[in-house]
Amino acid sequence: MLKDLPAISPASFYSFSLSIKKKKSWYVLPDIASLEAEDSFVTIKFRFTEDELSFRFEVDHPFQEAVFPQVEKGDGIELFLDTRDMKNAKAITKFCHHFVFLPAEVDGIWAAEVTKFRSDETHPYPDHEQIKPQVSHTKNGYALEVLLTKDTLFGYDPTTFSRIGFACRVHRKGKTPYFFGPDERDLSLASAPDTWPSVHLRL
Repeated sequence: MLKDLPAISPASFYSFSLSIKKKKSWYVLPDIASLEAEDSFVTIKFRFTEDELSFRFEVDHPFQEAVFPQVEKGDGIELFLDTRDMKNAKAITKFCHHFVFLPAEVDGIWAAEVTKFRSDETHPYPDHEQIKPQVSHTKNGYALEVLLTKDTLFGYDPTTFSRIGFACRVHRKGKTPYFFGPDERDLSLASAPDTWPSVHLRL
């Protein structure tokens, strides 16, 4: 009976909250792989200004293949952002964003917003070129850097709303992905913005 139930990730019992100060250097996000008893193969870095968010993913795993739109079948990154961190929202709102970033081009695409709205609360998707990442490869992995400007992030205004929701998945072809936030095996991360960790932006 109980032994037949699927295992529940430890991270599902915790809520994550970070406080990050505006500065030119990168803030290194905490590695929660040990909590999940998973391989630690990625370093995630973050910084922000009043006009943009920047992320850098340093992946210590050899690149094999990028796949789009089914990014989970290859190597790639999914980034989830709620520019108002509406923890009382139980569904995707117009302030939520689901981005996909690829370490290699697939049919002319390096990045895309793929947010799936469930109501008439929507926002325009940015052009692929507006969110194109900078990627560098080594024999042991790759680094992917993303700059998201204010005009690609509906509702982003840290001078008025100083908290955002943030989560991500880093995929490896044929391997278990890395999660920052709740484990996808416990819930549908893409449709549960109330579970995304909170990041307090201190100007």
